[in-house]
Amino acid sequence: MATAEGEYGSDFEETMFCEPCNKEGNTVEADGFCSDCSDYLCSTCLKYHKRLAKDHTLFDKSNMPQDFCFERCAIHPNDLVKFYCPRCDYTACIECLPINHQAECSEFKHIPSYMQSRDVYREFKEVKNSLKDVEEEANRTEAETGQKLKEVSLNSSDISKSIKCQKKCIKDRIDNQRIEIFTTLDEERSELIRQIDERQGRRKQQLFEQQMFINNKVDDEARQLDEQSKLYPKKVQNMALNMANIRSKLESLTTDLETKERHGRKAELFMTTRKVKHSMKTLGKDIDDVREANKERCLCFRPNTDDVSINAAESVSLGSLTEQSQQRGCKESEKGCNYWENRNNGVTVSNKTSIEKA
Repeated sequence: MATAEGEYGSDFEETMFCEPCNKEGNTVEADGFCSDCSDYLCSTCLKYHKRLAKDHTLFDKSNMPQDFCFERCAIHPNDLVKFYCPRCDYTACIECLPINHQAECSEFKHIPSYMQSRDVYREFKEVKNSLKDVEEEANRTEAETGQKLKEVSLNSSDISKSIKCQKKCIKDRIDNQRIEIFTTLDEERSELIRQIDERQGRRKQQLFEQQMFINNKVDDEARQLDEQSKLYPKKVQNMALNMANIRSKLESLTTDLETKERHGRKAELFMTTRKVKHSMKTLGKDIDDVREANKERCLCFRPNTDDVSINAAESVSLGSLTEQSQQRGCKESEKGCNYWENRNNGVTVSNKTSIEKA
């Protein structure tokens, strides 16, 4: 039975059970300890142990280690986690030692015995302070991620509007060109009515088909570009979810650490400190990954400013999505829309289409 009190816990009493009896399903109070087997023994087991293992070092109840380990192994629930490997800096049960530790790990500490000469509170304070630093870093990164999500959402909306504007401008441009060609064809028809009736019909049908082809093409491009532009906000949303998950894990570690601190059990506090210490390394890397992802460049829609022609349907294109720095912003979309609006105000065809081309 051990009594703990002071700065790191309230007054309480603990009674250690006989480990061999406990594995058989019985709970019997321990009356001694074997340092060679690292087992707590009841009076009956202690008596037989003295007979069968005469060369083992035994301690009575008043002299046996008092910082007991009650945590059971997650893989081997019948065994207590009561050993510590200084080389790996991990705790383990008796079954895990030969499985998870290399041949170089030759020295294992029995935690209750090790606690008699170990100052666990100094390292606990260091880990607790480091955990606060990680929490502050997580707070800053979470705020940055939230701001990034807002900016990307606005940028995605602007890209979608620019794509729609570019699509309308191209359709208007093509439609104006078709009307202009129709006028040219009608003027020629008045002079060559008998010769051009059949050809004119074929040409008009061709123009309608080309316009339909171009319209379908820019519709498909607009849909594909819009879908691509929406992928990046989803990525940032995933970063925000990752940060929420990191936050949850940090809160869980803090709660676990504070709980063990209030209980005041040095062994449990030592093992929890190990667990938090190693978890912090993983969480720190996860935070760095999110911060690195936040530095990625934003998408920008770059409209195609090349002149479009109904006679060159294959070459008609809305434009493309490119990466753009955050500070520079996305001005190419506005430039493209203004260009086509100016062109559509005064429609011209550089090489007029003659009916002979049909």
